[in-house]
Amino acid sequence: MRKEKKELTVIIPNWNGKKLLKNCLPSLYKQSFKNFEIVVVDNGSTDGSAEWLRTTYPEVTIISFSKNKGFAFAVNKGVIFSQTPYILILNNDTVLEKNCVKALISEIKRRKKVAAITPKVLLMDSPTLIDSAGDYMNTAGQAFHRGFHEPKEKYSKKKEVFLVPATALLINRKLFGKIGKFDETFFAYGEDVDWSFRARLQGYKFLYEPKAIVFHKGSATGKRLSSFFQYLQFRNSMIIVIKNFPIGLFLRRFRFILIPLTVLHTAFYLLKKGYKREVLNSFSFIFKNFRKLLKVRKEILRKRRIKIDKIDKMMIKKEWRFLKCFQW
Repeated sequence: MRKEKKELTVIIPNWNGKKLLKNCLPSLYKQSFKNFEIVVVDNGSTDGSAEWLRTTYPEVTIISFSKNKGFAFAVNKGVIFSQTPYILILNNDTVLEKNCVKALISEIKRRKKVAAITPKVLLMDSPTLIDSAGDYMNTAGQAFHRGFHEPKEKYSKKKEVFLVPATALLINRKLFGKIGKFDETFFAYGEDVDWSFRARLQGYKFLYEPKAIVFHKGSATGKRLSSFFQYLQFRNSMIIVIKNFPIGLFLRRFRFILIPLTVLHTAFYLLKKGYKREVLNSFSFIFKNFRKLLKVRKEILRKRRIKIDKIDKMMIKKEWRFLKCFQW
């Protein structure tokens, strides 16, 4: 039973991240903004995460599952549990500066059409460099971190961004309900791009707030699952395009050529690196689930409220950038 009404729920998906939580949680309790609760969704950890949390942070709510059901699943379960108007999705391998949450909350309250706000995320191991300042998508349908590995002094202005990463993401809960939950088919990696694209199609906006600073370890969990990580990245990138790209967008700027070429290039690159099984499993998944994906696509595009021209203008026009990757 909750003793007081909170304004924010911090949702932290966790899988064997006890060491990471030891840095993340103290940074939350040092925030200048205090009116929040923390929910850790533990995906079958075997490192004693849940037991450690119960002993060290008894005020933290723990939602536990017997096995790892993925990042998207954990976020959705945390959102269902929460009752606050705002939600902060937070990776367990992050550390927040003192005024981070305050800056995010202050900004989102002022903007009714903004579905989510992303902070300036710096690399924890190289804090003078940016990890992300929001996300963008190029003409070939590839998503990238805006400002990746650029000096932290850059991207100092508040700006609307096309996509938002779920590393640290403040969401308006009411609008999250209208946009729809994270797609659990993704398991992990790309579910934030998919959710962002769906929100954009419905006419919602995203904002980058440089005054809010987060430090990110980066792939601290994914590095332990290299082959599975490659499978998810490749498979999910195809799902995003199949589900979300309107035909009118697909036919512009040679995307009907660029996107298939990009997929083939990635497949050949992974094959060269020894990920044969991952490539075959990705194509197998798409083939077996194609009708299902088209059914989901139909529902997504039915809710579209934005013109193709506007989506196209928000995408980065670097049609042939990916060809540089052919220099093996």
